[in-house]
Amino acid sequence: MIAIATLNIQRAGAAKVDWLADAVWDDEMPIDVLAIQELDLHENSVPNFTERLRARAVHVFLGGCVDGLYRCAVLSKLPGVRLDLYSDRLAGVVFQLLTEGRLCNFVVASYYGCATDRASAMSGAEHAVQELKKCQSAWCLVGDFNLEATEEPLCRASSGYEMLGAAHRLRARLWATLPGGDGPAVDLF
Repeated sequence: MIAIATLNIQRAGAAKVDWLADAVWDDEMPIDVLAIQELDLHENSVPNFTERLRARAVHVFLGGCVDGLYRCAVLSKLPGVRLDLYSDRLAGVVFQLLTEGRLCNFVVASYYGCATDRASAMSGAEHAVQELKKCQSAWCLVGDFNLEATEEPLCRASSGYEMLGAAHRLRARLWATLPGGDGPAVDLF
């Protein structure tokens, strides 16, 4: 079983590197994969950021970089392969898991929707769903969408695809977290 959590860290990723490693290895909330949004990691900080996490046995999968800034990442105890989802607001990773005696690919993607522009947030979420469909693998999309999961066209774009079902077949627990404990931060799986 794998446990997946998502967290908007509200910027300053380089300054929070040790805190992020602690979150991945927290015994009180055991997780295997942590999807990060609003990382805001400057490209000059990437070598130190990744090295410090690797020293703590955390694999780092960054999303796209625009204007020298990484907005999303996926951190994991599990090894995987970075998946390019063609957006600075998405980070993806492909894990190979053994389930029911066979290997299968399972994709986890972290999405950060634009908080100040609903149309852009919606367009980005639709892009994420379309890119994940191309993978032809089980996938889980988590993050801070800045949208309601039941809004159109997001609801229609994701309908007919088993997002949670794939995770349940893999016996994955999906954890949702939010700073301040105000409830789940997951808008859509």
